[in-house]
Amino acid sequence: MKREQIRIFHGCVQRQGQILLDHWDLSAYAGEVLGVVSLDNNELDAVFQVLTGQRSLDRGDFFYLGEIAAFRSTSDAMACGIYGIQRMAAIVRRENAAANICTIPGGGWLKHLRKHTKSRIAAVPLVRYPGILVRRRRAEVIVREFFAKWNLPIEAKASAERLSRGEQLCVEIARAVLAGARVIVMNRIGNSCRMAPELLPNLFQRLKELGITIIFEDNQLSPLLELSDRVMVIRDGMTEGVFEKGELNLAELTFLLADRSLSERYIRRTHRTGAAALQLSLRAETQGKETDDIILHQGEIVGIRDFTELRSQEVLRILSGTQRPGDGEIRLAETGKKVNFRRLADAFQAGFCLIDGRASCFGLIPNENLSVNLNYQRLQRFLRPARSGSRALLRLSFQEQAEAFGCHAEDYSKYPDQISAIQQFRLCLVRAEMMHAKILILISPSRHLDFVSRRQMCEWIDRCAESGTAVLILSSNTSVLEDLCDRMYPEASNPKKIPQI
Repeated sequence: MKREQIRIFHGCVQRQGQILLDHWDLSAYAGEVLGVVSLDNNELDAVFQVLTGQRSLDRGDFFYLGEIAAFRSTSDAMACGIYGIQRMAAIVRRENAAANICTIPGGGWLKHLRKHTKSRIAAVPLVRYPGILVRRRRAEVIVREFFAKWNLPIEAKASAERLSRGEQLCVEIARAVLAGARVIVMNRIGNSCRMAPELLPNLFQRLKELGITIIFEDNQLSPLLELSDRVMVIRDGMTEGVFEKGELNLAELTFLLADRSLSERYIRRTHRTGAAALQLSLRAETQGKETDDIILHQGEIVGIRDFTELRSQEVLRILSGTQRPGDGEIRLAETGKKVNFRRLADAFQAGFCLIDGRASCFGLIPNENLSVNLNYQRLQRFLRPARSGSRALLRLSFQEQAEAFGCHAEDYSKYPDQISAIQQFRLCLVRAEMMHAKILILISPSRHLDFVSRRQMCEWIDRCAESGTAVLILSSNTSVLEDLCDRMYPEASNPKKIPQI
């Protein structure tokens, strides 16, 4: 007989007067993977926040292990054995895998670990350094034994920043397991699943054998269907249904979520490639050989497979002036001029536009409204945007462009987190068009988007290329790269073929 771990009955969650979840029901059993799918990222975030103690239900009942739960914080949830893993890795990049697994962020888990004396981690002496508690003496031994027992091909001494996001996910799961987790809630980790397809199925099976409940929330349907025992569909804030494994295929789930059949893969239109727009040398190595210079042409889309995000970090450092491009150079082919950027604003002035899908709201300024964000690059040089022009002019500019990214003219006072992810992305593209950007650099553009929004994203990127803009995409999503790009460069430090899920 299944043992119920979590039950939520008629839950309701509101935010700023907007109902995110209404009459929402959830039940999760020990030793199962419960998939939770929704096209609205706000709904998924609300589910995650309720389960991990970041917020309470406005209405409804929350039962944990048969008793009413009233978590006031994340620490309360962790003290009861509920751990959350989000799409952004909660790791210390300067430390190795062992230190990260045996690390207490901010000391918040110390009280919990002292209660769980059976945990091997709890018995290890603690050493404090700024903001972090680490068990250094036995950490490597414990982690090495854990990796060997669970058949994880990760070195305990491996630097965390050198691990792929899939391997970082395994590190976070190992940390939760060794700390005594009963429930692990994962929020939008579909991209991580793509980076570790050979690791996660076996890892999930081990967790199920231990009786650990996994709640897997995502809007990427393929990994969710493959890994889940049951799938709960949320639509318009309500539970649409709960389906056992095999009851729904990909096409049926797509139709249930979006009232449309599964769209065929996006086929990029034929473009006429213009003159060379940029020549960029990267110092990263592939299979022991220095990478060839990256040459972009007008109207061309070039992709770089970036599973470890090393290339993304390198490009950001080059554009911000903190790193030189290896032994090569950055040369604008149109003028033949060699450029050396001292700050990111210099790159924008030279005709570059950067959209980082890894950042919150695609790099928009969270504490400024949409009208300021739309005109930010045009009105300032990374100084005070509010003083760069009249608020009335900013509002007028926004109202002229609002329809282009799916907003209304009266939405100028909203903040980036109050619009959808695809609207945020489109706003960034409209801003690039207003700045007459010649070179568009996209880092993981599909990370925050569901399958419907990804097709819109591909169409808009394609349209930018048609206007003569040179586009460089760095992403781990191979399907997006294959659909859009004229040419692709291999991964910098992970040359092995990553199968697509």
